[in-house]
Amino acid sequence: MGYVFAIQVALSMFPALAFLFTLPYILSQYHKYGAVSLYRTIIIYSFIFYMMCIYFLVILPLPDIADVGTERLINLRPFNFIRDFMKETVFRIGDTSTYIPALKQSCVYVVVFNVFMTMPFGIYLRYYFKCGFIKTTILTLLLSAFFEFTQYTGIYFAYPGSYRLCDVDDLIQNTTGGMLGYAVAGLAMKILPSREKIDNRAYKRGENVTGFRRLFMYAIDIAVLLISSSVLQFCTEFQYAAPVMFVVIFIFMPLVTHGRTIGAWIVNLKMDASDRWRLRIVLRHIFMMIYYYVIPMAVILPFGDIKQTDIINREKMIIIKIGILMAVFLFYMIQIIIIMISGKTFYDKLFKITFVNTVKRKVKKDDV
Repeated sequence: MGYVFAIQVALSMFPALAFLFTLPYILSQYHKYGAVSLYRTIIIYSFIFYMMCIYFLVILPLPDIADVGTERLINLRPFNFIRDFMKETVFRIGDTSTYIPALKQSCVYVVVFNVFMTMPFGIYLRYYFKCGFIKTTILTLLLSAFFEFTQYTGIYFAYPGSYRLCDVDDLIQNTTGGMLGYAVAGLAMKILPSREKIDNRAYKRGENVTGFRRLFMYAIDIAVLLISSSVLQFCTEFQYAAPVMFVVIFIFMPLVTHGRTIGAWIVNLKMDASDRWRLRIVLRHIFMMIYYYVIPMAVILPFGDIKQTDIINREKMIIIKIGILMAVFLFYMIQIIIIMISGKTFYDKLFKITFVNTVKRKVKKDDV
């Protein structure tokens, strides 16, 4: 039941961790490959979930602090589990009828569990992370040592003593599991696509600049604009901080970097034009400021102050204001959806600007 409880806890906490991890993961994939691979995403997220499961299997269930003594529990005598097997099970070498019943006893399945617990770790290391046998063995040993340290210190001294035994046999069993996982991965690699194929497919997909990738670029640039202008205004009380930072981020920076904003650099894109690219970039971003900021403000601001004393008129004005806000919101949401679907905007065509993938593709075998 303890095993099931640990997995349930991992399941309940995984969505929150995945939520925090998703944005950095997507940005790193766009920066490195130019696209997000579904197959890679499944591998990475399953690895995170697996690591959560084995960690909670090590520390859960947590006892009450009052029930834990101050002693640090440790066994440094290796292969004690073999002696336990001989003493605590019904196994008798001369009696073959005891073989199967002995395998069903607790001191056996605990050992088997410790071995199987780290087998997936060995598989991940060899298949996806491209680790050799020695590196896989060392990393599995270090992982097991981390778990034993966690148990020995009572979860990093949160408890006054160890509530579980720090056992050298666990190191042996866990490391054996990682080595077996490495061997099993050899069979899996004959069936599953190689890491090289996963990477090359992502590189190939990244050559096509998607709308989703562009929206991430815009989101980063807008976040940088809001943060930088807020800091500038707070530190200097400069009234025009936002317009100044807009010019710096969207006009000056692309001119200096040949068509790249901060967001474009992160997702590995750049703006390009066949001729007069500097002028086109400047005009494009001035148009964007008018289209996405000046026009919406010009429509919304006249309805900002509702000062009518007549209750009926004021209610009408509130309804009109809500209607205007919803109309503006829906209009620009449609623009976002169009960008996501087509990967293009009408003003890109107007100013003859294209977005180019700048990922430097690494040459790999099994290119597909």
